[in-house]
Formats: sequence, structure tokens, C-alpha cells
Amino acid sequence: MPAVPGTPAPSAWPYRLALATLLAAVPLIVFGGSVTTLEAGMAIEGWLVLEPGRGDHFLFFYPLEKWFRDAGTFVEHTHRLFGSLVGFLAIATVVATFR
Repeated sequence: MPAVPGTPAPSAWPYRLALATLLAAVPLIVFGGSVTTLEAGMAIEGWLVLEPGRGDHFLFFYPLEKWFRDAGTFVEHTHRLFGSLVGFLAIATVVATFR
């Protein structure tokens, strides 16, 4: 179907963001399988409640020395970070599509 004269061309951003979401979901699935295989689902305590003095950390500010202390912690934290990335990309895709 030809484009209607005077209408702007469709943006390529929704497609690009959807592709980025797909590409970020692949490692999310791989790390999710690793979390299950290593039984590392709760390798890091204190994710839900940040209490002063407990030493808990916000997801995006988790210290590197704690992140790499063992395989379970690394896999679980990396899985959570990829989950956040996929979520943010999915939201950006929806916004770009409706825009």
C-alpha cells in the first residue's frame, strides 16, 4: 500500500527497540537456566527489604567484590540485571510504538 502524501514516514525505533529486547532476552533465559541449575535462586539475601545497617544494596549499586564472590551470586545478580534491562527495553518499545 503506498504512503499517503503528506504523512510522515514511520519511525524505525519501535523495530530497533523490539530487536534489542529480543537480543537481551536471550541471555536472560540462559542465566535463568543457570540460576535454576545452580539452585542459586536466593543466593543474595535482602533483596526485598533495604534495612539500614544490614549491609543490603540496591540492585544497580551492588558492589563488585560481592557480585563476584561465588558462582551463585554472580549468576543470580546477572540474571536480575538482564531482567531489568529487558523490562526497560519492553517499556521503551511500547512508548516508541504508541508515539
